[in-house]
Amino acid sequence: MSTSARESPDKATRFSKERQPKSRARPKAVGAGKLQLVTLSDLDQRTLAAKRAHQLVEAMTRDLGADQDKHPLSANMQQLVQAAAVLGAMIESDQASWLSGDKIDVSSFLAALNSQRRLLLTLGLERRAKDVSTLRLKEYLQQEHRDAEHARIDADVVQHAADEGVEV
Repeated sequence: MSTSARESPDKATRFSKERQPKSRARPKAVGAGKLQLVTLSDLDQRTLAAKRAHQLVEAMTRDLGADQDKHPLSANMQQLVQAAAVLGAMIESDQASWLSGDKIDVSSFLAALNSQRRLLLTLGLERRAKDVSTLRLKEYLQQEHRDAEHARIDADVVQHAADEGVEV
């Protein structure tokens, strides 16, 4: 049950079981001592925090030169990117809170900032260019070769005409 539903019993009764807001992401007891793990995709994607975390995942993935369809990141890299993105969303939230005059736990903020920095160093802080198809590069080089060849032929024709005394 969400925090708002706990504070106001009326609201909790107004929602059907299916429509109630999703709870915080915590492992849930399934039965017989087993836990059901909750992932980012299980969260209500409408929250600003979830939206920002997903935006950061997408941006970091692009910066690493990856593409979900053609060149996806390895599972290990995806885990690091997700952790760095979630920390980024948390850090941004703390920054906004502090700048608006709220108190924040500075030691937790700095710990998160340092953890994110280490993750980003592991991933590589620099933006990487996307892998370009060798076919496109080959086509580009062939076109450049053809253009250079045409320019050389044109120069030979002009020189030959000049040698013959023909004005071009």
